[in-house]
Amino acid sequence: MRRQKCTAHPGPNKLPIIYRQMIPADSPFIYSTWLKSYRQMPYAASMSNDTFFHHHKQVVEKILAKPETSVTIICEDTDPDHIYGYSVVETYGDASIIHYTYIKHAYRKLGLAKALLKTLIPLLGSKLTFVTHESRHHQAFKSKFALEYNPYII
Repeated sequence: MRRQKCTAHPGPNKLPIIYRQMIPADSPFIYSTWLKSYRQMPYAASMSNDTFFHHHKQVVEKILAKPETSVTIICEDTDPDHIYGYSVVETYGDASIIHYTYIKHAYRKLGLAKALLKTLIPLLGSKLTFVTHESRHHQAFKSKFALEYNPYII
């Protein structure tokens, strides 16, 4: 079956979670949630759906194709197919790039995004970290972890 190396981690609020790497079967979920949730951002408001989805899908494809990019899934510990969310992170020299982090609505406000990012970027807040897709949720992390928005390093 499709088992990947997983790391057990007691989640915030005692939610039993594991982290695993993205597998090909996760692609439709990653593309759908990234594109649909990012479509709601103010910068995309004046674009047609056709324009946004066509062009931004190409942006996501480019990011995911980079060898330095990793997609880490946070999921239920007993069922790795029950995905809570994910983060797309790239190593960029001595810095890190957070391209996108998504947590399903039902699991937000439980600290999952923070736990995921702190696991992926252990020095988060003490070393330079860029964000290429800013969202309302990244605003909360921006000052706390010294994140710098830079959409041009895609």
